[in-house]
Amino acid sequence: MPPADGLRSTIRSAGLAALAVGALGALVLMFRAGGPNRPAVLVPLFAVWDVSPYVLLWLLDRLSARWARTPRVALYGAMIATTIGSIGFYLYDAIHPRTAQAAFAYVIVPPVCWLFAGAVLGVAGFISYQRKESGA
Repeated sequence: MPPADGLRSTIRSAGLAALAVGALGALVLMFRAGGPNRPAVLVPLFAVWDVSPYVLLWLLDRLSARWARTPRVALYGAMIATTIGSIGFYLYDAIHPRTAQAAFAYVIVPPVCWLFAGAVLGVAGFISYQRKESGA
């Protein structure tokens, strides 16, 4: 295995680990933010909603085997950046809770993560296309 493949494998492993930590952290912080008075019907809906960016990135990783190098590496970076950004925002919300619109962080973060991942992969795909990179 060439050194570049070893580094890419390491980054992929870090990205997948970040997704697992991020999904678990999002759930823990969501349950903490909900408090004792949360409606039971909303808990599973928020759980699915808040974990969806991590699931999306994991699914993209499963589909990326035939992608060119640049989009795959960008995906791994997006995995790590999404985890850091979303968990950071959730932690900020936990430290400085809102009185009005308490669920704001847990509603807005997933679509922002989807848009971020789409933008990163779109730019990486464009760069790969311009370089005429081939799939693995």
